[in-house]
Parts: sequence; structure tokens; C-alpha cells
Amino acid sequence: MFAVNQKARATIETLIEGLNVGSAKKIDNTEGVYMTLHVERLTENTFSLAHYYEQNGDLMPDPDMVFWRALTGDFYPVEITMATGYHQKLMHFGDDGQPSGFNPKGQKDAAGFAGTWCQNIRAQQGIKPAKKAA
Repeated sequence: MFAVNQKARATIETLIEGLNVGSAKKIDNTEGVYMTLHVERLTENTFSLAHYYEQNGDLMPDPDMVFWRALTGDFYPVEITMATGYHQKLMHFGDDGQPSGFNPKGQKDAAGFAGTWCQNIRAQQGIKPAKKAA
């Protein structure tokens, strides 16, 4: 499986801080200059990061990515949805909540995209990931 890089991991950890299962928050530190980031905690170990815009009264994801956090703390792309109608499920889970299969190429591509996207989120929203204690 392909995890996001360490900078993306630190960014996601900062973004999800304080969220309980079923809770969400919006981040817009730019007064609308850049798209608002929507962050949701879907389950104990899955999280959604999304940008949305409105088209003909519908909210369109651009993108919406779901990540799974492993016991190691690494984040793995689970699925990605784009406004173009593109949707790809990248991981499958067994009844025990653990991965039972994944799409190697799709997940590798999504992990790379997530690295770039998290870099843009940090720059656009002024997100400063917490430093790890030594």
C-alpha cells in the first residue's frame, strides 16, 4: 500500500486535530481567495478532505479524498472523487475494518496527488503542521 509522504501526513494530522467521529470543520483563512477546505472525521480511522464549488445549485467536489489512518499513523488514500465525474475506490476493507485489498497504481497516483494538494493547502491556508517532539 502507498501512504502519503511525511509532510502530507503532518498536514493531515494538523487538519484533523480535535475532530470526533461524525464531526467536521471548514477552514478558510483567506476570506474566499482560495476554496474553503472541508475536513470530516467519518469513522475512528477515516477522514475526508474536500474542496467544493457550486454549479447549477449542486455542490461539486474538487477534489474529495478519503484517507485511512493505520496504527502506524500513516495515511493511505481510500478513494478520490472529482467534479468531472471521476471517482475511484482505492482500498477495500474486511469486516474487521482492516484493508483487504487495494489498487496499487491508483493508490500510488493518489498518494502523490495528496502530497501536492497538502502542500497547496499549507501554502494557501497558512497551515503550519505541528513539530514532532524529539
